[in-house]
Amino acid sequence: MRHTSAHVLPTLVFLASFALPAEAQRSRGRGGSGDTPPVDLSDSALVATISVRSIGPAVMSGRISDIAVASSPRVRGGSLGTVIYIAAATGGVWKSTSGGVTWAPILDDAGVGSMGAVAVAPSNSDIVWAGSGEPQNMRSSSYGDGVYRSVDGGESFRHMGLRTSQHVGRIVIHPENPNIVYVAAVGPLWASGGERGLFRTSDGGETWENVLAIDEHTGVTDLVMDPTDPNVLYAATLQRQRRAYSYIGGGTGSGIHKSTDGGDTWTELTNGLPTSDMGRIGLAVSLSQPRTLYVVVEGSEQGVYRTDDGGDVWRMTSDIASIPWFFGQIRVDPNDPEVVYHLGQRLQRSEDGGVTFERAANSVLIDDLLPLEYLAEAKDSGVPFLFPVAPTLSFRPDGSRSSGTSADRNYRAPNPPVGASISFLMPEVPGDGRATLEIVGRSGDVVRKLEVPKEGGLHHVAWDLRVDAPYSGPPDPAGGSSGRGGGGAQGGAPAVPGMYTARLTIPGGQDGPTVLERPFRVMKDRNVTLTDADLEELFDIRMRHLRLAARNQMALRAADAVQEQVSQATDAMDQIDAPESLKDQAEAVGDDIRDVIRLLRGRGGRGGRGGGGGGGDEADEGPRSVQQRLQTAAGVHRATAMPTRQEMDALRSVPVDLDREVKRINEILTERLPAFFNTLDDAGVPWTLGRPIPAVGG
Repeated sequence: MRHTSAHVLPTLVFLASFALPAEAQRSRGRGGSGDTPPVDLSDSALVATISVRSIGPAVMSGRISDIAVASSPRVRGGSLGTVIYIAAATGGVWKSTSGGVTWAPILDDAGVGSMGAVAVAPSNSDIVWAGSGEPQNMRSSSYGDGVYRSVDGGESFRHMGLRTSQHVGRIVIHPENPNIVYVAAVGPLWASGGERGLFRTSDGGETWENVLAIDEHTGVTDLVMDPTDPNVLYAATLQRQRRAYSYIGGGTGSGIHKSTDGGDTWTELTNGLPTSDMGRIGLAVSLSQPRTLYVVVEGSEQGVYRTDDGGDVWRMTSDIASIPWFFGQIRVDPNDPEVVYHLGQRLQRSEDGGVTFERAANSVLIDDLLPLEYLAEAKDSGVPFLFPVAPTLSFRPDGSRSSGTSADRNYRAPNPPVGASISFLMPEVPGDGRATLEIVGRSGDVVRKLEVPKEGGLHHVAWDLRVDAPYSGPPDPAGGSSGRGGGGAQGGAPAVPGMYTARLTIPGGQDGPTVLERPFRVMKDRNVTLTDADLEELFDIRMRHLRLAARNQMALRAADAVQEQVSQATDAMDQIDAPESLKDQAEAVGDDIRDVIRLLRGRGGRGGRGGGGGGGDEADEGPRSVQQRLQTAAGVHRATAMPTRQEMDALRSVPVDLDREVKRINEILTERLPAFFNTLDDAGVPWTLGRPIPAVGG
């Protein structure tokens, strides 16, 4: 099972037809697993374990008014399908020549920034039209100053008139003659009049004629062209006006109109459409079945309507709502007239000709495609199987909850687990046995042990790229200690970039345990300026701090326990007439242990058990406690940079004082406390914690 190493695996959406980086899976002792239940190797069962993350869109979806893709064979600045233009509601026109990977603004020198429509001539991709002024109806909707044309693929634009249209809903260019252009002018939002209607030019924008004018309150919001006959046009009109106190949307001027002579004459379509006043209307024509059209209508009879005879007869298919302020858009799958998309606050999809709509999926991401890529090989190889591990970037995650935008409407979505994703197919482990997953460093030492489920199946475990934290004792029943770590970091220090090996060990079988291994690389963040030697030194410093913090934590837990035992013994002595010498002995042990705690933790009490937490008042007289100095030195964990002199001075000062106080605690634990307890027993002091349990009398 050997694969050659390739390039870094990017995180992609549903992409599986590329070379993937993988190293050989090495196995030893491929023994059977006995009479364990078989693992379900069906594709559905295995793929169901792979998680998918939603990454958007957010509520407003970026306020993109329109999008156009260059479709003619000759495309300036890119190949067919990679040149894309977008019109932003308040951000001008942008162009991509990389299929949407990178973008550049191309109309920043226009008189306005708001754009409502963009179109590329089907016969000549160098000709690009942009209509300014978003066609929305909010108080915040920005207006434009007409239309612009480029004849060099967006490198330069010229203003081509219609200055008082203010809002443009759609631009359609004749498929064969790029000089014939139609502009759906919505007209001013806050006033009547202006250039409203459907404007047509036959000379590339030098002159215009309004071929569909309704009245001073009504403009055209949408326009579609029959893909088989450019003389057949369908236009949606909207009567509207916004006032300071309200939005007046809809009226007798709203409707759907059809032309069969390129816009010279028009017929209003009404058969089967709402009889009451309509508001905003969105149009879509099926490319694969041009006499099938869909419209989404706002109003008291709102919903989706369909025609299969070019508009002669319509029928309502769904009462799905359209939001007039922003949306009012509908689309048809170019290959299937029964698949319809409604563009609203949520993208909705229908597969039965607009009758029912299932909320379409958001943008989703599969973070690790290797389990899918190697699924067939895993099934052929049989259980167990350790999948290749993708190269993983070492970086410092941003712990901020903000998305970087203002106010309280930040968009948030789950992040992937930080670190390397390790996937494996394994049988159920029989009996009390348990499989182990270890991360092995370059020198062959185990740097991290990860939890593995006992159940058989396909599992995915994330290594957070940290090594095991130094042991600091068993879990503290009182809380505050997890048995490892302390010192300001969650777990151990981040692993140094380089090669590592994932090792899966499954017990059982006649030939002993089965051991599978996959090497993988932890890559250095290119923004980190430290050398490899610097990173090694920083790792050693961090681990030194964690070991000292763990030792300080053990010492404090032991000292706290001694203090509690002495306190209980003192209370118990009050129940009898204990001699003063015994009370003096208790006071001496108590004073010494309190002094140890003060030197280790400071005068702040029991706070900050983690060695890098609080605890202690820095204004105390005398030297700072060990924990206070460890808190200062904990800064080595907070940045990928070499420690400051203050941090290193604090770290270097800890070992001598910590060793001295640990020696005092151990002396109390091994010598003074047992002797004190014996004296308590001899004096008949009632039993207290830490002493042997006395026998029950007859």
